[in-house]
Amino acid sequence: MATEVVKVVDPDNGTGTDYTSLNAWEAGEQKDLVSADEIAIAKCRCTGGSADTDAVVIDGWTTDADHYIKIWTDPSENYRHDGKWNDSKYRIVAYSDEGVIWNYEPYVRILGIQLQNTKTGNDSRAFNNSVYGTVGIYLGYLIVKAPSNITGSTPIGCYLAGAETSTIYLYNSLIYDFISSDGSGYGIHAATNQLTAYIYNVTVINCHIGIKGGSGAKERVKNCITQDCDDGFYSSFHSDSDYNISDTGDAPGPNSKNCTVSFVDKANDDFHLSSTDTCAKDSGVDLSSDPNLSFNDDIDGETRSGTWDIGADEYIPSGGQTYYQTVGGTLSFAGNVGTAVTFAVPVSGSLSFSGNISKTIKKQLQGGLNFIGGISRGIKKKLTGSLNFSGNLTTSTGLEQINQGTLTFSGSLTTNIIYRVLVEGTLSFAGSLKKLIRKTLKGTLSFFGQVITPFTQAVGKWILKYWRG
Repeated sequence: MATEVVKVVDPDNGTGTDYTSLNAWEAGEQKDLVSADEIAIAKCRCTGGSADTDAVVIDGWTTDADHYIKIWTDPSENYRHDGKWNDSKYRIVAYSDEGVIWNYEPYVRILGIQLQNTKTGNDSRAFNNSVYGTVGIYLGYLIVKAPSNITGSTPIGCYLAGAETSTIYLYNSLIYDFISSDGSGYGIHAATNQLTAYIYNVTVINCHIGIKGGSGAKERVKNCITQDCDDGFYSSFHSDSDYNISDTGDAPGPNSKNCTVSFVDKANDDFHLSSTDTCAKDSGVDLSSDPNLSFNDDIDGETRSGTWDIGADEYIPSGGQTYYQTVGGTLSFAGNVGTAVTFAVPVSGSLSFSGNISKTIKKQLQGGLNFIGGISRGIKKKLTGSLNFSGNLTTSTGLEQINQGTLTFSGSLTTNIIYRVLVEGTLSFAGSLKKLIRKTLKGTLSFFGQVITPFTQAVGKWILKYWRG
């Protein structure tokens, strides 16, 4: 199995940086990956929010299907966009006559990158693929936008060229504003009649031509949206193309639609689907088992479920559940969840709510957690054992390390309870607690009244610094 060689690209030169631009990474790491038995990975960050301002040409490598180039933002870190253009996340914003990323190599994967070519003259391209032969190019989770005030002709978001044996995969991506003052421009341009392309769940907005197929009709487009384009889908597409949307009546496929999609904030380039949308929501086809390009998430990394939405975004209602990793045990909710419930690490055991919860559980739970009443924030780290609440929590219960045993609350908590070290035994409250317990607890602790200030430390018998019953 090939060895993954991971290098960090960070324009802000933060801790662990190997290169301060993707261009420098390409020049420094370029090699015969097949002979080296390696996979070259550029993990892109921007620890200070700075843009990568160097265009990059990918050329001079030797690759194959098992020894490939991967350029990405790791979704487990905090440097990938959130489904709309974000000037604090990793992005390449550069001037180039040919493309911000100009690719000459087969077997390249580019995932989770924002691209903008600042060139406003003729032939401004963001991504330019010029590989002929067996390609294996995967482009996913991209946001590609044009510069403002383009005066030159034929700006292009993604230019896809290739030969008869070439295959390119483009999915879960957003492309917009590729239209110049002379009225020309393409969101996606399949430039040859031989290229095979799979274009799935892509949203293209405000371009002269949204998606242009080649004359060989080898481009398969599924679950794609074009809006505010002079021609949404232009030229010929493969007969497998289906479940697409345009507002100009040219979407290919028997199950495609002609309608106007409602977005969250189109004026400010937020092209997530609106809760009021009736055009794209639940109108697509499930591609999780597609024989050519299968996936089960959207541009935000959120899991698609039920009848898929068309376009890059899958609408997730406020209060839905999103599980980023494995969830084990039982999850049950009797009441309302105000926003998403996100388990960033596995949940083991049972979790049940009878009442309301408005935010998140951020880390691991082992055992049982029960609420009867309301909670407004989250549990921050590991819980081992059981927690029971009868009443209301107005801010958060932060279990910063390990809780073992049983915690029972009957009453109200007005601020945080934070166990910074270990709790062993039983804690019960009948009344109100206004602040926190800072250190180790062993044994049994009971309250019948109010505690106004914290325990600074408690080992063995309990010492109440201030007591008001």
